[in-house]
Amino acid sequence: MGGPGFVDGEERDEFANFFPCSIEKDGIVYPSAEHFFQAHKTLEEEQRQRIASASFEEVYGLGQAATLRPDWEAVKLEVMLEAAERKYAQNPKLAKALLGTKGEMTFTPSAGFWGVDAWGCGENWNGRIHAIVRAKLAGESRLYNTLHGQLLSRCAQLRT
Repeated sequence: MGGPGFVDGEERDEFANFFPCSIEKDGIVYPSAEHFFQAHKTLEEEQRQRIASASFEEVYGLGQAATLRPDWEAVKLEVMLEAAERKYAQNPKLAKALLGTKGEMTFTPSAGFWGVDAWGCGENWNGRIHAIVRAKLAGESRLYNTLHGQLLSRCAQLRT
C-alpha cells in the first residue's frame, strides 16, 4: 500500500504513504501517512499512540494486529483521504510537489484496491486520493466534488 507514486512519466517517492513527514492530529504526531492510516484502524487511543511511535518497519504489522474498529471497511478510504489531506496541508513542500503534477497518478506494486499491477489493473485508490487532494489544493472545486463523490460512492459499496 505504500509504494511510490508514478505520475507524468516519473516515479515519485514523496507521494508514497511511507514517505517520512509529520502529520499531526489530536496531539499525536505521525511520522508518515502510513502511520496515520494504520493507527486509525483502531479507536483505542493507546494503540494509536503506539502505532504513531513505531518504526517504519513495524508500523504495518502493528496496524494488522490493532483492535479493528467495527466500521473499518466502510471508512478506510475516508481515513486515507484524511491522511493525504493532512500530509499535504501540513507539509507545504509536498503540497507544492503535488500541485506541480498534471497526469494520472498510479501506485505500484499494490495491485487490487490501493494500486495497480504491472498491467495497469487495479482500483488505484491511492492514486485517486492524490487526485482528490490535488484538485482541492488547486481550487478545482468541480473536479474535487466529482472525484470525492466517487470515493463516497465506493465507501457506500464497502458498507454492504
